[in-house]
Amino acid sequence: MFKSLAPLKFSDHSDLRFLQRQDYSFARSELITPIVIDEIADVAREYPIIFPKGSALPVALLGVQRDSNAYIGPTGGWRAAYIPAHIRHYPLAVTRIPAGEEGGAASSDEAVRFAVLIDVDSPLISRLEGDPVFEDDGSPSAIAQQKMQLLNTLQSRAGITQRLVAAIEAAGLLIERSIRITIEGEEDRQVTGLRVIDEAAMNKLDDAAFNKLRSTGALPLVYASLLSWANFRQGPIGKSHMQPKPGAGTGAPGAFMN
Repeated sequence: MFKSLAPLKFSDHSDLRFLQRQDYSFARSELITPIVIDEIADVAREYPIIFPKGSALPVALLGVQRDSNAYIGPTGGWRAAYIPAHIRHYPLAVTRIPAGEEGGAASSDEAVRFAVLIDVDSPLISRLEGDPVFEDDGSPSAIAQQKMQLLNTLQSRAGITQRLVAAIEAAGLLIERSIRITIEGEEDRQVTGLRVIDEAAMNKLDDAAFNKLRSTGALPLVYASLLSWANFRQGPIGKSHMQPKPGAGTGAPGAFMN
């Protein structure tokens, strides 16, 4: 999604402008996007929530075919009411830098500072039209401030969300599953390596283990993830990528979790 990130500076980017387009083609090849706890309820209504290996955060699954985000239509529109925050803050991003290094923004952790980056090659950036990234006095414009605030919120909530995922994993509730995809006229394919909540393991937790998990605040994430499984069969992933096998019947799902 990001192509050419550079530290956002007035001296380098005073002439850059945001193009306010409802075109999300920049994310067309994205198959997952990280989410934080504040988004869980909205995400669960429209996206499958999974827990990839190597990711400290849960993610919303955006597609199951390579380089094909099911939530982006032919003209770049987004096929869901809720757009994950990681998509919305584009073309800005944030990175950690050593404390005391120029360009950092203060954080609650004195040992860590953050720098805002911008994708200078983004299709949503122009030097000719659009809303300015900076005001004439060098301060961020209102739009830039909104995106920066979103970045700040995500940064502050990421740690909390990571602790919830760690608690779920420690309780033994994550299991690898595969998705069997059926496309009319083609052989079934498997998408493997998807970690999801193991409902059977959840039901086997004794009172002490369940109460320990509840005390961490992780239960909303557990239940949201379980409810989100319906989105493997419904919504853009179920309707756009896959079709039922011939003879499967009207409305039959095209993706099955094994």
